[in-house]
Amino acid sequence: MTVVFDATNSLATRFGLVNFRGALALLGLPVIGGLLLAGLTFDFLPEATIATGGALAVGFGAAQTFSRWRPAPMLAAAFGMAFSAFVGSLSGHEFTVFLIASIVWAALCAVFAAIELGAWWILLQCAIALFVAGSYPATVSGAVERGALTLVGGLLQAGLIMLCWRLGGAQLKATAHHSVVRVRRGLHLARGGRLPTARHAVRASLAVGITTLLVHWLQMPHGYWAPMTALIVLKPKLQDTRSRGVMRLSGTVIGGAVAGLAGFFITSSAVLLACLMVSTWLSFALQKSQYVAFTISITATVVLLLALNHDPELETAFYRLLATMLGGGIALLMASLANTVLPGERRA
Repeated sequence: MTVVFDATNSLATRFGLVNFRGALALLGLPVIGGLLLAGLTFDFLPEATIATGGALAVGFGAAQTFSRWRPAPMLAAAFGMAFSAFVGSLSGHEFTVFLIASIVWAALCAVFAAIELGAWWILLQCAIALFVAGSYPATVSGAVERGALTLVGGLLQAGLIMLCWRLGGAQLKATAHHSVVRVRRGLHLARGGRLPTARHAVRASLAVGITTLLVHWLQMPHGYWAPMTALIVLKPKLQDTRSRGVMRLSGTVIGGAVAGLAGFFITSSAVLLACLMVSTWLSFALQKSQYVAFTISITATVVLLLALNHDPELETAFYRLLATMLGGGIALLMASLANTVLPGERRA
């Protein structure tokens, strides 16, 4: 098996896919496949899809770091996403409340973009869970159910990955990791105006607020992809935002087209599930590799997941592309304010 992993990684490197983590990516597949297979078999696919969303996001946390404890990003994301899904679903009935929550979550996420990537990643998953849940408003009991399903999927994923690490002899505690120290130091520098955290938080809040308003006004299906894209694409530096926006749009077009056509022509749930497992594996493996390839695979994964849940495949891919263009465009617009210095801040 080790020979297969080494061959896969060598082949990926030959194609320019550095940091391709094919072996680690396999750890995230059993929970996702098991949840969806159980949903198909016992006819609770919508609930299984929500839990799969939690498992999918937490699976990416296996490659993240925050604090000396290796599982910390996965567990923090699982609980944070569950709470955010509850808030998003409950506030979805009242657009003004949901809009305020979206802006607050975006600002908190953006604060850490220039400070510590592990913390930023955790808060990004929470913001995404809020955006998605807001499109599915529910009563208190329904919001609790969505949050609980998200948590169950996330904890199952984290638990299995931790078990595999232990069985493989990996240590769950790193010898040294300075992310918490960087957070403290970064917040201190931000308060002194030596990091662009306030400017970036304002731009992210405006980007997410504007895209959320436009999506609500246009009544766009799957519109949560717009604020999600805006928050992901927008970076503290204008050049980074431009390059990330172009790559994400390119990956979304290719991944959405491929997965949309596959979902349209494939009628077998078993074959769709198999394709979904392949795209999920590639998403995990490419997370810290080539961004366009990662965007292609994650877009395909989401479209195939919705296709498995009987959403119109080509229509889903089209609206994802439309929302991505909207969110990316707003992000580029906000990034043009990069040279604006807010009161109390100095240029970084």
